Amino acid sequence: MSVLNEGITGNRILSDSPNYEIKALERLDRDVFNQTGVTDVILVKGINDISDFSKLLLDPNNPLMLNPKYDSGDHLHASDPGYKAMDDFINLSMPEHK
Repeated sequence: MSVLNEGITGNRILSDSPNYEIKALERLDRDVFNQTGVTDVILVKGINDISDFSKLLLDPNNPLMLNPKYDSGDHLHASDPGYKAMDDFINLSMPEHK
């Protein structure tokens, strides 16, 4: 298995930005689907890299903050252990849909 990470800071989903390149919907073909061997995609598009992983990464004692063990130190972005927790959360043995 290989992982292709095509993250870009400030990218928007539906509209282009003069500061942050073209919108994500237009980047999908170029950055994902046109890459050799791509069979599955996990798309995380959300504020501060958390998206649907918020229940996993937030501090149960202070749900407006990242759990300190997953905080990179800026209180916005996940640390390496935080990304590892997200990785462990995703079930990569799901049946393929073709």
